[in-house]
Amino acid sequence: GMITRVEITDNAISIGMIPTYSACPATSVIKQLIYEQLRKDMAGFEITVDEDKGIFWDTNRISESGKRKLEKESAGLYFFYGK
Repeated sequence: GMITRVEITDNAISIGMIPTYSACPATSVIKQLIYEQLRKDMAGFEITVDEDKGIFWDTNRISESGKRKLEKESAGLYFFYGK
């Protein structure tokens, strides 16, 4: 997954996330969408969404359920996982 950390206190929620690759042009959009959704769902909490720069995404971060969904939806990715 892309979410690396979730911290919740009495009045704040902090989310750590990573892009699927370091130059991902959608990183700021993804961070903004996470922020907006949490702000909507968790009104009254201070929300922060940060990129965890020391953690890097790789395919091992995809859950088995996620791999099955990718396999079902995309024949190209099906072969990516060595089947």
